[in-house]
Amino acid sequence: MSDTIKNAEEMLKHLAEFSKDCFDKNGEVMPMWIIVSDKEIIPVLTQFSGAPGEKQELFKFIQAKAKEVDAHVVGFMAEAWSVQRTAEDDARHVVPSECDDRIEVVQVIAEDRKGNHRMGHYVINRDKDGNATLGPFDEFDTKGAQIEGIFVGSLEKLNG
Repeated sequence: MSDTIKNAEEMLKHLAEFSKDCFDKNGEVMPMWIIVSDKEIIPVLTQFSGAPGEKQELFKFIQAKAKEVDAHVVGFMAEAWSVQRTAEDDARHVVPSECDDRIEVVQVIAEDRKGNHRMGHYVINRDKDGNATLGPFDEFDTKGAQIEGIFVGSLEKLNG
């Protein structure tokens, strides 16, 4: 599998292109992880029902599967709400879906065994009829940044 995705940068590029293609063809992006080891590539698709603890349990599964296959890179893509926050905002602990200034995005996250995190998103633009298009991909500078979120840290337990 020498042609597989080798690091967070390659995973981000791959998932950014793939998520755009999915959105353009289907008008949506299904939440999906890609777990890559030296021997296999494992896609994990899911729909969230909204049940309490569902996302946390699924993420525990992703962490366990990544450990089981000795993954060296993991990526995630999904539609999400996003907000810009200051340190003061963080103290309030308001989830993005409850913020008035939230924006709808296709979020892409990638991380590798070396501790590199990459992330970016496409803003979802909807016209008055609800038809959606994606803005340009915006990659965030994650160097030195504290990356947080419910689906960040899939390889964290393998780094130690």
